[in-house]
Amino acid sequence: MIKNSEQLRNYSITLLCVVATFFLIFYAIYLNNKIKAQQDLISKVEEIKTEISLNLNKKIKFQKDLITKVEEIKTGLSLNFNKVYDDYKFAIDEQRELELSFKENVENAGQVFNGIITIFSARIMEDERMISRSDADILVIDSISKIKKSNQTLAELISIINRNWINKR
Repeated sequence: MIKNSEQLRNYSITLLCVVATFFLIFYAIYLNNKIKAQQDLISKVEEIKTEISLNLNKKIKFQKDLITKVEEIKTGLSLNFNKVYDDYKFAIDEQRELELSFKENVENAGQVFNGIITIFSARIMEDERMISRSDADILVIDSISKIKKSNQTLAELISIINRNWINKR
């Protein structure tokens, strides 16, 4: 009887390790896909930046030619070069904001995914009697509060599921 219990415990731990390994593999694939998406986004931004730079160079050349012609006709007339600079600066600022937003979204997704894995692991360890119910509840509540910082709706949904879990035990 004790041997069967030990074997069951060992199989449960092995299964938990396999599940955790799959989670880590899928998490690595998820992060790899996010990195690829970010690299694609960065390359697209670089293409846009190059195109803007080429267009800006064309505009600058055109403006210089125009200034030369206008100065020949009438001195004192100047073009609004600041607008081109502001447009270029605006594009650079937009690019930076997009990169920061993307980075923040990836970090938030990682935190949510980590919280969900922690909740799932705590409940499995509770079922396997590796930790107490109160310790599992503390881990789950802590993870829900971390998820709430990134995605309040998801945190509320997980809280409802957690309450149902607690009520059914």
